[in-house]
Parts: sequence; C-alpha cells; structure tokens
Amino acid sequence: MRDPRRRQHEAYTITRREAARRLLGLPALAASCGLLAGPWSSRRRGHPASVAAPTPPVFRGYVAGFQFHDGPELVDGMAPGESVTFVREPENRHDRHAVRIDYAGRKLGYVPRSVSEHVAHVMAERSSVPGVISAVDPEAVPWRAVQVRARV
Repeated sequence: MRDPRRRQHEAYTITRREAARRLLGLPALAASCGLLAGPWSSRRRGHPASVAAPTPPVFRGYVAGFQFHDGPELVDGMAPGESVTFVREPENRHDRHAVRIDYAGRKLGYVPRSVSEHVAHVMAERSSVPGVISAVDPEAVPWRAVQVRARV
C-alpha cells in the first residue's frame, strides 16, 4: 500500500518538462499583456518598431579556477569597467569547450564548465572576445572575488 503522505506530495510535484513549459510561456504571456514595454518595445507610444533590444551578455558570472591562476595576485589592482579577454581553448584536455579569461595578458581563470559550451558556441569561429569586469570584491571567497561579462 502506498504512503498517503507520498500521494499528497505527488499532487504538488511537476516534471522538469512541465516546469520548463510553464517558464517558457511566461515571456509570451507578459508581452501579450504589454508588461514588457521597455525602450526597445514597439508597444510604447512614440517609439518606432525598429528600435533594437539591447544585446544580452553572452556570459555574466564569476571566474572559475580564479584561486589557481594569477587572479589572487591581481585582484587588488582590478576595478569594475576594466577590460578582460575571453579566449577559446579547444585543445584544453579537461574541457574541449573551455574559454579562458585573461586580464592584462595574464590568466584569471575560466568560464565555468556548466556554461562554457554555450559561450564557446556563441563565440563561433572567433578565437577571442572582449569583456569587462563587472564587480570586484577582494575580501570574498576566491571563486566569488571577480565577476565578469562578455558580449558578442
């Protein structure tokens, strides 16, 4: 016999597919209601439909492996707004989609493996892409000390 508590729990659980379907439907619902009317939207009066939406960042996050490379030596001299470079490393033996993050010609670390395939795919045939430092916190744990973003 099945546990009644389990049956009650099953009534509130949904599959991953159902959760994704519900989440993917939210932007369309919001747009149809006019909730997404921003400076790039043609739904606002006086704005032409040709105004393009701002380009979302390809990657925005922390530097993986920061504590194992040159990052700890450089963190005190870093500031938000400074340039970084995202460099593909297809020959990397740990991750064929690896994307290295360089600052002032030195290796800070990598784009986290969980998103490196996406970033490498978006970079397409480019060997490097410019980026910028979003935030610096020298007092944070090493893997949260520097946040960067890249746009293609």
